[in-house]
Amino acid sequence: MSDPKEPSIKPSALPPNSNLYQVGAEQMRDRLNAISPSLCVAKWKMLTLHLTTGNTHSCHHPVAHPIPLESLSEYPSRLHNTDHKIQERKQMRDGERPSGCQYCWNVEDAAPLSGSSSVPSSDSKPHLSDRHFRSSEWWAKGELEKISSGDAVEKQIYDQKVIPSHVEVNFNQACNLKCIYCSPHLSTEWQREVEKFGPFNLEGHLHHDFETLKQMSLFPLQVPTSENPYVQTFWKWWPELYPELKIFRMTGGEPLLDANTWKVMDYILAHPNPSLELSITSNLCPPKPEILQRFIQYLQRLENEKAIKSFSLYVSCDSVGEQAEYIRSGMNFNLLKKNIHEVMRNTKTVSIGLINTVTALSLPKLTEYLKWVLELRQTYSSGAVENVRNIWLDFPLLVYPTWLNARLLSNSKWENTIAEAIDFMQLHPQKTEGDRMVAGFRAHEVTKLKRDLGVIQKPFDPETQMLNQKKFRQYVDELDRRRGTDFRTTFPELEDFYSKPD
Repeated sequence: MSDPKEPSIKPSALPPNSNLYQVGAEQMRDRLNAISPSLCVAKWKMLTLHLTTGNTHSCHHPVAHPIPLESLSEYPSRLHNTDHKIQERKQMRDGERPSGCQYCWNVEDAAPLSGSSSVPSSDSKPHLSDRHFRSSEWWAKGELEKISSGDAVEKQIYDQKVIPSHVEVNFNQACNLKCIYCSPHLSTEWQREVEKFGPFNLEGHLHHDFETLKQMSLFPLQVPTSENPYVQTFWKWWPELYPELKIFRMTGGEPLLDANTWKVMDYILAHPNPSLELSITSNLCPPKPEILQRFIQYLQRLENEKAIKSFSLYVSCDSVGEQAEYIRSGMNFNLLKKNIHEVMRNTKTVSIGLINTVTALSLPKLTEYLKWVLELRQTYSSGAVENVRNIWLDFPLLVYPTWLNARLLSNSKWENTIAEAIDFMQLHPQKTEGDRMVAGFRAHEVTKLKRDLGVIQKPFDPETQMLNQKKFRQYVDELDRRRGTDFRTTFPELEDFYSKPD
C-alpha cells in the first residue's frame, strides 16, 4: 500500500503552466532524505538497456556497465538486476553515494540559485537533481515504500528480481547521423567514418579507438541483431515485462531504422495496454521520406485503436540552423522542423519532447533555440485548453567527452548568455487565462537550466582546462578535415575559446 502523502507527479498530466512537477520533486527530496540522503527510486524501477553491446544502467546518467552473459541463464530480468546494480541499491539504502551517480551529486553540490535570480546564493536550498525529479514521477508511485520497508532479507529478495516500470532500450546502433558527442558503438555512420579515417589522436589519447571500446565492453557484438543473445533474452523477458510497464522508450542509434521498433508496435497493437506511455527518441531525419510516412501511419493506428495511454516523440536537437547541423552531422535542420510539423498535424494526441544536450557548442544560440521552442508552443500549445498539445523541453548536461563540456566556458560572458536565456524563459511563462492557454515555459524547465548554470559555474582546474581546450581544437580541426566543414565559420562566437590553446 502506497503512502498517501507520496507525490505522484506525472508531467504529461499536468496543466502546462503547473508548478506541481517541481513541488513534487521538492517534497520527494525531503522524503528520500528522511530514509537515506542518497536514495533514488530510479535505481530500482528504471532501466536503460543497450542490447547491441550488452550493457545497462538505470537512468542514463551513470556509465553503462556490462551485463554478464552467463547470468542471463538464471532468469531474463538479469538484464536489469545485475550484481552491480544490486550493490548500488545497498549503498543507497546505507546512505552512501554510488560513484556512478556523480551527475546528480554534482548538481546537488553546485552553488544554489535563489528565487528567480541567476546569482548564486549561499542561503538557498540545494538544487533539485534528477534523483528528486525521477523519484517523484508517476511511474515511481508506491515504490519508495517497497524499497525502504521490510527486513534485510526481504529487501535483498526484492532487489534481485525487480521488474522495472520505466524502460528505455536500444536494440542496435543503426543510425544515419554522426552527432559530435556520440560514438561508433551507438552509430553505424560513426563506425564507418572511424573505419575509414581511424581514431582521433587527441593529446596522445585515442578517441573512438575500436580496441579501447572492445576492452570497455562498448563495441557492438559482431552478430546480426536477430542472433544477439541480449536481444533474444529481451524478447524472452518481454511477456513478463510488458504487463508491468508504465513507460517504454525506444532509442538508438535511430530506432526508425530498426526492425525491432516496428515489432514492438505490432505487439502493442495486438496486445493493447491502455496504461502504457510509449515513446521513441528519433533524430526525425530518416534517410527516406517513406520511413516517416510509415511511422505516422503507426502513430495513427495506435491512436485510433486506443492501444496505449499516450505516445511521446523525443527529438534530440541542441541548437538551430548550421550550428545544429554541425553538432549532429547529417541532420537537415529545415527538414527536422518540417517533420515535426508533419507529425503534429497528422496525429491528434502525440507529444513532442525536445532534448537540448547542453555542451560548449549549444550555448551560442541558446536563446534562439528557446525562441524556436516558443514558436512551436505558440502553434500547438496555445489556445483553448482542451486543444493544447504538449511540447516538452529538457536540458541534460553533457559530461563526456570532457573537451565538449560546457564547464570549459565557465566565465562571465557565457554565464551571462545562459542567464539571458533564463530571463527569456521567465519573461514568457506558460499560463492559463480563463479557458485558454498562453504558450511559454514551465517552472521546472527554468529550474533545470538554472541548475545547469550552477554546474557550469564550477570551472575546471587550470591544467584540466588547458588540456581540454587543446583537445577541443584538435577534435574540431580533425572533424573539419574529415567532413569538409568549417568550425570557425560556423561558430564565430567561440573564436576566442578556439584560439586560446595557442
